[in-house]
Amino acid sequence: MTINRYLSGSFAPVTEEVTAFDLPVTGRIPAHLNGRYLRNGPNPLGIEDPAAHIWTLGAGMVHGVRIRDGRAEWYRNRWVRSSSVADRLGEPRRGTPVDERLDMAPNVQVAGLAGRTFALLEGGIRPVRTHL
Repeated sequence: MTINRYLSGSFAPVTEEVTAFDLPVTGRIPAHLNGRYLRNGPNPLGIEDPAAHIWTLGAGMVHGVRIRDGRAEWYRNRWVRSSSVADRLGEPRRGTPVDERLDMAPNVQVAGLAGRTFALLEGGIRPVRTHL
């Protein structure tokens, strides 16, 4: 039996959303370094065909670390909430998509605007606000 390398090790999907505080740090974070480090990437909620799965498939999951005063204050990860992601998580939908074909959970980039965080997909799909 061949194991799909995109479903194990560092490529394995994260199975839950986590919030952790007062993270341990190896080394030292400069005291003047303050802000959030965010990244977005594909993280499937379910695998229909493990043999055919590739790592670029899956709803977006945004990971974030808040750094302040030489400390890593928190880590959070959240799936980007498209209607289908909210449905799979058993949550109410957060709005109505303009077009059901464009109801996606972007998994490529993260950008901030006016105090909000948006997940982006390069390809003409509108940004989706995330809740980190």
